Amino acid sequence: VVSSTTGAASVTDTAPPMVKASEVTVPQNDNLLLVGGPAVNSLTARFLGSSWSYRPGEAIISLKANGAKVALIVAGTDAVDTRRAGRVLRDYQLYKSRLVGGMVKVTGTSSTFTDTVVSAA
Repeated sequence: VVSSTTGAASVTDTAPPMVKASEVTVPQNDNLLLVGGPAVNSLTARFLGSSWSYRPGEAIISLKANGAKVALIVAGTDAVDTRRAGRVLRDYQLYKSRLVGGMVKVTGTSSTFTDTVVSAA
């Protein structure tokens, strides 16, 4: 978005609107950020399959090809695990040396996320 006030141009990034998986008609048309495991997000299931082999306290962050675009998947065994993985992305500067490859596993059991570990999946 480019805006101008008193002659000075300002450029800011604006995220596209969030939509539900059911509202995405042609996934290959967009880069996707998918949140939630395959049991709760049909687009995640499309990329990962419908089975989930991880245990409580485990989540994944996975980058998948989506035609000429990409899909970034943030999914946990339950909602707390998914939030933990989301916090890893939010605080990526703390974890950037471990955010390598196409997929990482995020583990932890603390509800305050103080014991988060990121490792190769």
